[in-house]
Amino acid sequence: MTVLNFLRTLSACALEACNLRRPVLLVCLAWTLAMGGASSVEAAKPGSQQPGATIVISNDYGGSVRKRKAEIQKINRLGQTVEIRGSVCMSSCTMFLGANSVCVTPETSFAFHGPYRFFSKLTPLEFDQWSKVIAHHYPSFLRSWYMQTGRYRSGNPARVKGSELIRHGVAQCP
Repeated sequence: MTVLNFLRTLSACALEACNLRRPVLLVCLAWTLAMGGASSVEAAKPGSQQPGATIVISNDYGGSVRKRKAEIQKINRLGQTVEIRGSVCMSSCTMFLGANSVCVTPETSFAFHGPYRFFSKLTPLEFDQWSKVIAHHYPSFLRSWYMQTGRYRSGNPARVKGSELIRHGVAQCP
């Protein structure tokens, strides 16, 4: 249980104990934990099968667009929430913006670039198809920019701070 979740679920006993001595606080803390003080919506690891779980994405450098698309479909099917935290969300990580329930932190840096394949070049048709798959996972204001500009970035990804996404309507994580 995190400190934040403990504070959210702190019992009346523990609240009163804050003004008392340390041993009383420790007893109340143990009691709170024993009585199910842990939130039912604890952070889960990516890939969790738990319906309604909160998936925390932190410092993700990307990966396969095909795998990320399937992961996001599963997250949406399970009704999970995605919190994008940490200092960086690059490449296919940015597709998490397409989750049905997603929030970002202002300090996270998002890095966008066009689709590519290691060791062989995409055909123009493949480039366009994969660009559309990626763009489909973005809010409309970002989708337009990506299709017109962002997808043509390769060696030097475009970086956007979470604060900018929040200004455009993406939810801010608590």
